[in-house]
Formats: sequence, C-alpha cells, structure tokens
Amino acid sequence: MSAYKKVIVVYRFAADLPADELGGRTPMETARMPAADELARSGRCGFLAEQRAPEMCESIYFVAEILGVERKVIERLQPGPLEAALLEEDKLAGYDFAYCGSFVTLDGETIVGECGGSVLSLDETVSLTEALVPAASRQGWRMEVTGPGRVLLLCRAGEGVPFPGYPPLLAIGEKAGAVQPRGHGGEIIRKMFDLSRESLSGHPVNEVRIDLGENPAHGLMLWGGGVLSGKIQLREESAARTVLFTGEAALCGLARLVGIESFQLRSYEEMLQGQPAFRLAEMVSALRKNNLVLIYAGGTTAGFGRDSVVEKVRLLERLDARLLAPLMEVLESERPFRVFLGGDRVFSSRDGRPVAGEAPFVLAGEGITPDGVEGWSEGACAAGSLGVIKAGDILRLLERG
Repeated sequence: MSAYKKVIVVYRFAADLPADELGGRTPMETARMPAADELARSGRCGFLAEQRAPEMCESIYFVAEILGVERKVIERLQPGPLEAALLEEDKLAGYDFAYCGSFVTLDGETIVGECGGSVLSLDETVSLTEALVPAASRQGWRMEVTGPGRVLLLCRAGEGVPFPGYPPLLAIGEKAGAVQPRGHGGEIIRKMFDLSRESLSGHPVNEVRIDLGENPAHGLMLWGGGVLSGKIQLREESAARTVLFTGEAALCGLARLVGIESFQLRSYEEMLQGQPAFRLAEMVSALRKNNLVLIYAGGTTAGFGRDSVVEKVRLLERLDARLLAPLMEVLESERPFRVFLGGDRVFSSRDGRPVAGEAPFVLAGEGITPDGVEGWSEGACAAGSLGVIKAGDILRLLERG
C-alpha cells in the first residue's frame, strides 16, 4: 500500500478545439489557471486516449473504468438506473427499468431547447411533474423528481425491453419524432412524450415563463434508460478506501452500487458566490480516512456543453480558483500525496458534442520529477513525457509515477 494519498481530479469535457473567438486557441490555452499550471510545472504531463462511450454516458464509463468495473458491466450502465439507485428501496419495488426525463422546448415539432436545472427551478419541476403523474400512473409508471429540471420514470418488464432513448441536449435543432426510437422498444418514450405534450399545454408554469420571455416546457423526453442495477463488484485494490466527490447524480448512484462513499460538489452558481467547490471538513476527513479521493467536476458543477467558448474559459478559471487551488492548500497539510489532473474527453463547444481527440493530463506530487512542461493545456502537454494512456491506467500511473 502506498504511503502517500492519491487524488484524481477530472474536469468533464475540459479539452476543446481551437476557436476563432479565442484567436485560434482552445479554452484551456486561453484560461488563466495558475493552480493547474503550477501543478504542470512541478510534474509530468501526457494525454488520455479517446474514450469510447455512448454520448451522455462518458462520465459513467470514465469513472467506472478508473474504479476497475469490468468492461462488460460498464457497457450495460445507463444514467437512469444509476440515478434510481439513490431512491429509497420501497420506491423501486415492483419496477425493472428506469429512464431519465428532461423537459424540452419546442418550436412546432422542432426541439429548440432543454429545460434543465439551470433553466427550471425545483418548484417549477415539481409542479410540471405533478401534471404528468396522473397520465403516467394510468400506464403503470412511477415518476420521481430528483432535482431542478430532473425527473426519473420507473416502469415494469412486462412492457418489453426499452431502448435507452436519445439525450435531448444532443437533439436540439432536430424534429422530435426523428430522434425518438421506433418499434416496440421505443413505445414508452414515444407515449410519454405525447402524454406530456397534452398535459403541459397551458400549464400555469409555462404561461408565467412565456410572460417572462423564458422557454416553456412543452414536453418530457426520456433518455438514459436501462435495467435497474444491483450491487457492482470492484477489483479489490480499486475498492479499498476510495471516496468520490461529484456533482453528477448518476455518479453518486454508481458510488452507492459499488459500495464507496460519495459527497456532493457545490454548484457552479455557489462557486460564483465565492464558495469552494467542496466542503472543507468533508475533504479533510476523506483524505485522512481513504487512500484514493476521486473528484469528477461535471454536470451542475461545470456546465460544459453548448456554452460558448468564452463561457467555457470562465468555467475553467472558476474551477481552478474554487476547486483546484483550495484542494492543493488542503493537500499541503496532508503530505505526502500524488495528484492526477485531467479532462475526460475533447468536446467541441462549436458543435455541442464530444469529438475525436486526446485530453491533456498532469501527474504531480511525491517523487515525481518535472518534465519541463509549463502549463496544463492541449498545446503545452504535447511536450510532456508520459505519452498517451487509458483511463484504466491512471491508478497504476499514480503508483509508479
């Protein structure tokens, strides 16, 4: 067992393509990230190989691979069942499948927006969902609000094996009917969408939102569907004394299923108010009680997605100031340690989706000899000494340096 603490910090979709708005640079090359750059100067750099995962499952595959979940198990994981793992067992009794549900705004039949947690309040989400519950109950489905703009739908096996569904965030600009799966496996998705359009028409929440010039919720699209999961076995060396910090509900559900503790990162909005991304007492306790602390900054913590490249620069700078900098201060009092800092995928802000490419990383800490790289970015890390590795190699790299 290593004498030093191991910390893995991952920013979702941090790497990007060069952008004209940034003078031909990427957001990572533009952002002022003194904590990350200092880590790069004190350590060694390389790239993470492109990860093969279904869109909107990237974080699940990435974290599961780090933890040592078997590949055949990883390929069955979906956001719906993982988020459902956070519900009380009595709410899951009698159900076999779970979907995530996202409210969408339509212009005729075209999807023009997703009403997620940054758009809908929790009260609005509850009110809209309550309007859908009667129709869902008649179908034998159960609906649960899991957060602002977030809904789960539970259904039974007698309705056939469902298709996962298509994430609405990636369907903006598409006809709703064109992205809904056909055939028996897509029946639940199509039926819920039709029922929601009827139930939400003229809803008071939508009328107020229209009066305020805000996007209304015209329908509910189901996605991330799959079979409810039982406990997941980890490799012994991965499972020992590991803790997860994240803002993503699906990852908290994964942590529960693999039997490790998880803590919520604060939202980006809370960080804007000057608060660190984590609660100090939780981080200090996690470092003292565990051998591995895994921090995955994504979802509400880092709103990477269809944001402009300029906004992505601001997000990276905020994470550096409110997550990485305070983390390094804590670690200075918990020596010895080793830290891995990386992004999981290359994400094109211009196209609004992941693209092919390798994401830069830094390895620093006890016994790591610097390789002369001056900063954490796509261009700077090209001069690093660690080459290209896979997510499943991160723990071994932390061990050997």
